[in-house]
Amino acid sequence: MVRVERKRMLTIDLSKRSHLSGEGGTNTIFFSSKCKNASHQFLSNMFLCGFSLEVDGISREFSSAEQAFQFLKLWEYKRHDKAIDVLKTANPVECKRRGSRRSVPLNDVEQSNWNNGKKIEVMRTVLRAKFSEAELMSKLLETWGFELVEKLPFRGDGFWGVSAKGLGANVLGQLLMEIRSAAQAAVAIPRGHAGPFGTPG
Repeated sequence: MVRVERKRMLTIDLSKRSHLSGEGGTNTIFFSSKCKNASHQFLSNMFLCGFSLEVDGISREFSSAEQAFQFLKLWEYKRHDKAIDVLKTANPVECKRRGSRRSVPLNDVEQSNWNNGKKIEVMRTVLRAKFSEAELMSKLLETWGFELVEKLPFRGDGFWGVSAKGLGANVLGQLLMEIRSAAQAAVAIPRGHAGPFGTPG
């Protein structure tokens, strides 16, 4: 069982939104681990940030969402030694490599289970834990009203984000906006206050 360890959240200050801007003057924030606007990098799974998750009754510390995601995937399918190996590096790129299908292949049944909903469930859990940290949640809420889109490298995964041509499901961006929307009820955003889209984000 995996459980998010809840922490107190900050109240958003809408005056802090002045530094935010969509790409090309649009209402979309494109993010990646290497995006030009450093203030958007925290949205990436590669962003270094500490948070914890309770996994089978043990509190585990993670240094990035990517590390937590790869760990939980391997732990879910009983590759415990490989999961622990992911924890031995704080480099998110290396974490991704150690947890990749090429490094630790799943069997057909496991891969089908992973592709058909489990990976989204795991990612949602990881992001909830990451943004249970007050500072990061406050920064996420400051993006309120902007569409969040992960911009992928040319050969990137079109499932989690979108390519340079705008192709892809952008599931990571959708999950971030889902978490942001769920959190809005708990913070002091004036009722009826419109975001850049003209409606509450």
